[in-house]
Amino acid sequence: MYQYPQNLVQQIKSSWRSLADEKNYPDLPADDLLLNLLDVAYHASMEQEEARPLRFRLVFCSKKRLNRPQFAGGEESHSAAQFAAPRQFNVEELRRLAPVTDPSHVLIGVQPTSSVTESPLEIWGVVTCSRLRGLVDDIVRPDPAPWHLVVGSDRSGNVEVSCGSETIIRLGKGRLIPSAGSVFDDGPILGFFSPAIEEARTLLAEVDKVANLAAEGIWAEGVQDHFAGVFASMIRRMKQFGHGGTVVALPDDYTADDPRIRDLIDIKYVLQDLELRHAFHSFLKSQWNAARHGHPKVEGDEKIEPDKVRVMLRHLQTYNECLEHLERIIDLVAGLTKVDGAVVMTRNLRILGFGAEITAHSSLSEVAIAVDATGMFASRQKVAAFGTRHRSAIRLCANLESAVVFVLSQDGGPKAIKRIGRDVVLWPDVRLEGSARSRPRRKPN
Repeated sequence: MYQYPQNLVQQIKSSWRSLADEKNYPDLPADDLLLNLLDVAYHASMEQEEARPLRFRLVFCSKKRLNRPQFAGGEESHSAAQFAAPRQFNVEELRRLAPVTDPSHVLIGVQPTSSVTESPLEIWGVVTCSRLRGLVDDIVRPDPAPWHLVVGSDRSGNVEVSCGSETIIRLGKGRLIPSAGSVFDDGPILGFFSPAIEEARTLLAEVDKVANLAAEGIWAEGVQDHFAGVFASMIRRMKQFGHGGTVVALPDDYTADDPRIRDLIDIKYVLQDLELRHAFHSFLKSQWNAARHGHPKVEGDEKIEPDKVRVMLRHLQTYNECLEHLERIIDLVAGLTKVDGAVVMTRNLRILGFGAEITAHSSLSEVAIAVDATGMFASRQKVAAFGTRHRSAIRLCANLESAVVFVLSQDGGPKAIKRIGRDVVLWPDVRLEGSARSRPRRKPN
């Protein structure tokens, strides 16, 4: 049985205060309520439902405050189903409710108890995450949680504390894991993939030479978030399959029979052309066209001309078709990890093959454990402490500085591995999604 740090409440408060002014975080609950929320969530994470870990997210707010403008995050809106009578907030109740709430978009609402009961908190209902979506929203990220304190768990002993969808603190098997932010926001992982992201931005600029892409802030940064979302969606699908997997990313000029990897990777199933790169670019172009031309502006009682309606519908249909195609290709690539061995691709999303055996050898005895996206590290860990899948990825990176490897174990979160100089650096339980930098925040009045 794991135990969480005794000073966890103080650490959450410290991290929360350091970001409160910049991010417009709402106030935290009193210490005793926060401790009760964490304690129940942590012990509920140890429960199982049909031999699977209990997965849930809790949002601390009342229904009345759910969509108040200063906390709703600008464009976001959420719907709630309130119970006729509140339920007690305890492990047993969470065990009953969690299986019927998909934590990717349904949260359990918790608030201070409205009557004298054994528990200081109560469950008032469930919240469905949604966004009043424009066509420039990032569709590949999970739906954003309400801009309130959120506590969730996806496996035994793991608890994540966030404000909305922005992580504050994570616990892994009772151990505090520093929040490094997305590896696609900063640092060497982003640096490795930057040429592919820049290629996609250039593609959009060529689609509409009249529009100033740089002036469209949500697009300049949104392309980066979309690119990160492809990998995040792939890892999520792998996780849903429940088998783990390895994805090796190489520079764009590498091929399946490249002599530079001949003694490092043996690709059993070589693919000539899997359309992930093309599907991603088509999606970006269709979304750009839909955003630019799919919302004709009207004033007052002005009617939209029939020709404009036809153009709008055509762009919307193309956008939906491209989105569905991209999602199918991502699912297909994730499914390739069911075969023993790694999926090998280039950083611009060209799939080289799957079922790859990493044959690299290395005498490396330790890896550096990153504490943030930049690759800064404060500790090292013995390579022998990791499982077979991780050790082979570490050996590959020790031999090939130009590679990035994502590893997902059956019972853990995704890890990223890359060599930086003489060190092989491992990012534990990484977050792959972009940071949604474009999402507006309103200051309270």
